[in-house]
Amino acid sequence: MPCNENIGTVMELPLPAYFKSRTEQKNGKISTLSVHKKQGVYAIMEKQNRTRNIQKIFRVTAKEKELIQEKMRLCHMNNMQEYMWRMATKGYIVDVDFTVLKEMAAEMQKIDRNTMQILRHVDTLGAPYAADAAWLRQKQAECWDMMRQLFKEAMKLSKA
Repeated sequence: MPCNENIGTVMELPLPAYFKSRTEQKNGKISTLSVHKKQGVYAIMEKQNRTRNIQKIFRVTAKEKELIQEKMRLCHMNNMQEYMWRMATKGYIVDVDFTVLKEMAAEMQKIDRNTMQILRHVDTLGAPYAADAAWLRQKQAECWDMMRQLFKEAMKLSKA
C-alpha cells in the first residue's frame, strides 16, 4: 500500500519500521511522513514546509546530558532542539531579564491612571488649564514611547 495515498488516515501497517519516518518531495516542497502508534493502530502524519528539514543526531554521555540540561536551565530554555540549534549556529545565547522593564511598565500604568484622573478633573474646569493638560498628555505619550523603545531594544538583544 503506497504511503502517500493514505496521508492523514489511520490504518494498520504490517511493517511499521519501514514507515517510521520518510521524506518526500512533492511539487518542489519537502514533506516529512511519520508514523505514530496509538492503541495498536498506526497513523501516518504529514509535516509540510519545514525550514529545517535535515536532522542531525549525536550521542552524549549521561554526564554530558546533565551538563547540557544545566546550561539550558541557566539560560531559561526548555526546548533542547532550540538550545542546540542556537549554540551550534551562533555559539552563544543572550538571556535578557525583562522583570525590571515589566515592573517599570506597571509603575507607569499606575502613574498613568492617576494622571488620567487629574486630567479628567482639569477638563471639567475648562479653558484656563487646557495648555497644562495638553503638556501633561504630551509628556505622558513621550514616556510611553521611551518605554516601547526600551522593550524593542531588549527584544533585539534577546533575539541576537
